[in-house]
Amino acid sequence: MYYYEFGKIEKNVLLMRAYSALPFEEIYAKVKKLNFCIQLFDPNAILSRVHVLAAYANALEDFESKRNVGKTVAMETLMYVAFTYQIDDAIRIAGAKSPKNFLIFYDKEAEKGINALKGIRLERYVQTNAEHASALKLFGIATEQAILEAMARMKLERH
Repeated sequence: MYYYEFGKIEKNVLLMRAYSALPFEEIYAKVKKLNFCIQLFDPNAILSRVHVLAAYANALEDFESKRNVGKTVAMETLMYVAFTYQIDDAIRIAGAKSPKNFLIFYDKEAEKGINALKGIRLERYVQTNAEHASALKLFGIATEQAILEAMARMKLERH
């Protein structure tokens, strides 16, 4: 993993809570048009900010080493967040479920485009106790060290 760049990665990405009355198909179409690394998550599938940052770091490393499974860094990030290389399972486990409350993860290059999206309200992400409890139940992982270890095991099992 990009341990030596983790601080740099953290400064160059944003994880925001998002709300919208738009149907998801419209949200996905708007996000896809931006053509940046952007991923939408279910807040009940996120253990912590480190969970998402570590997933992104692993995705970047997979693309750099040409060992990626997903076609985009965003999809590879989703697979690491869900702790699976099965794309359909990753979407089911960690993909955004409701336009009324989801998380949007993006690099700062996409910030201008994200802020210009009409019909999506963004606010700073603060994890609720209920969301954390749901993610704990979903993954059975309680510490940031355990998150990193689970992602390392994914890589070892695949290679």
